[in-house]
Amino acid sequence: MRKKWKKPGFFAVTIVAAIAVVAVAARAAQAPAPAGAAALTAADYVEIQQLAVRYSYAMDTGAGGGEMLASLFAPDGAFESATRGRISGHDQLVALGKGRDPMYPRRFIVNHVIEPAPGGAVGHAYVVEVDLPSEGEKLGGDLTPTGGRYEDVYEKTAAGWRFKSRRFVPAKMEVPGAAARPAPAPAPAPR
Repeated sequence: MRKKWKKPGFFAVTIVAAIAVVAVAARAAQAPAPAGAAALTAADYVEIQQLAVRYSYAMDTGAGGGEMLASLFAPDGAFESATRGRISGHDQLVALGKGRDPMYPRRFIVNHVIEPAPGGAVGHAYVVEVDLPSEGEKLGGDLTPTGGRYEDVYEKTAAGWRFKSRRFVPAKMEVPGAAARPAPAPAPAPR
């Protein structure tokens, strides 16, 4: 059964949140750029954010047989990670982006910071990758989160903003409820 929203406050909050996002982007676009860097416009910030969103979608779905992922990188762009090494060139990036299950989203990018830099822009974002249980499986046993952060260099090309480089820096993450967690301290006795 579908639930109807009966509170007009929900819509007011949504509108206020949208206005706040636009205001923050506009204010960031007015921030002074570092020496040797051109200021970014609000449209630049939005396009770079969309680049990161498309990256997650391309990696999670294998869209276009990996072509979507490759198209997000500048012609001389590269992806780097400790486990995969340096992946560059169209064919290697296509291979990285293909063979995914389109119904299995797992990569979530948050706290995306974008700053002007000489030659384009740089960015930092946290990434959480979660192996979710299949439909009908009980949560908990096979829930395995991993993640870290992306360190990006963006370049404005004729096709728009693209990754000049994207480096994955892993972080250690614990599985919620894991046996390795210390037991809680006992509550002090009442006096």
